Amino acid sequence: MTRLLNWEDRLSAFLAKVYDRPYAPGEHDCMIFAGRCVETVTGQDLASPHLGKYRTEARAFVYLRSIGFDSCEAWWDANLPARPTSHARRGDIVMRADGTPCVCMGDFAVMVGTDGERDGLFRVPRDEWLKAWTVGEEPNE
Repeated sequence: MTRLLNWEDRLSAFLAKVYDRPYAPGEHDCMIFAGRCVETVTGQDLASPHLGKYRTEARAFVYLRSIGFDSCEAWWDANLPARPTSHARRGDIVMRADGTPCVCMGDFAVMVGTDGERDGLFRVPRDEWLKAWTVGEEPNE
């Protein structure tokens, strides 16, 4: 998998588009968001096959088990190569210690969620990252 030549502009535009989009399990949640970011960076669609397959967080875990995975982490392990969090690059997927997949932006990551007052993207500091996965190689690597 290779990153598209214009991946940085595409990722910035995508993040601006979904910045305040309401959290919706099965449509715009942490897994679907991260999968869409992978598609934005590489063109490989990891999210569409899972759209609308669940409507609650509890059903998301039932769905994951139904497709052979016991966690979000296991699903990402099966789809992308792992890398140390210290080597995560902008556009890579990182996992927060609570199991939430996020997208690396350099010194921080972003995740989709809700805090009860606002839905949208939230910053996740590096010290909360548990694991990272490589999202494509640069076109010139």
